Amino acid sequence: MFQNKNAANTKHKNVSELPLFSERQNKVNEEVEKEEKRKEEEEKEEEEDEEEEDEEEEEEEEEDEEEKKREEEEEEEEEEEGEEEEEEEEEYNER
Repeated sequence: MFQNKNAANTKHKNVSELPLFSERQNKVNEEVEKEEKRKEEEEKEEEEDEEEEDEEEEEEEEEDEEEKKREEEEEEEEEEEGEEEEEEEEEYNER
């Protein structure tokens, strides 16, 4: 009979602790979920930052290419002008 009494007391204690355990477990679960969400947000931000950096690099490369093209065109124009001036001088000297 003594054992049954202890068993009953133990069961009673465990049952009374269940709500506390549930509350603690819920809090732990909430914290875990918050941490997971925070990590997901950080990953998203990192991905967005990487995409922005990639876009900026592409824009810089395009600008560099355009500038090179402009410089080449300017050099060609200068060469053509120099050739025209030489031709005009030759024509003038021939007269």
